[in-house]
Amino acid sequence: MNRRLKKALPLLGALVFLMVGAALAVPSITVDIQKIGAGSNAVQNPIQSVDIKWDLNPTNPDLLDNLNITIHLNTTVASSLSSGTLYIKFYEGSTPHVYKYEITSTINDGDTIQISGSDVASTLGVTSNDLETLLPKIDKIAVVYQGS
Repeated sequence: MNRRLKKALPLLGALVFLMVGAALAVPSITVDIQKIGAGSNAVQNPIQSVDIKWDLNPTNPDLLDNLNITIHLNTTVASSLSSGTLYIKFYEGSTPHVYKYEITSTINDGDTIQISGSDVASTLGVTSNDLETLLPKIDKIAVVYQGS
């Protein structure tokens, strides 16, 4: 064997071992998880409560014209909502049917948003806004706010 090659073999072996070791190295990622509310700053909900009013058709009270949702704000947290999304969840048992309402204009304490009866029917997966069709599909209604 060539004298130069004999001197380079240990260096080449060390280089090969170093490259194989680097190729097989698996990075370690540490993730710390804490429970909701365990942090030092709790997120306050700006909505304190809602009132839901069923607006029935005046000539045929078996039809839902609109669902009116009056928003009562927790005014110590927010005096108005100018952006974000309201999710109106119509629960059929444990299955939610979700209507998404994008806030495009300011909602103040006591303001009412309106969802048409046909939008309620569509959200529930039915074609009629007849109360006999809608009410069996609604066990409870929840309103969730997601800020932006």
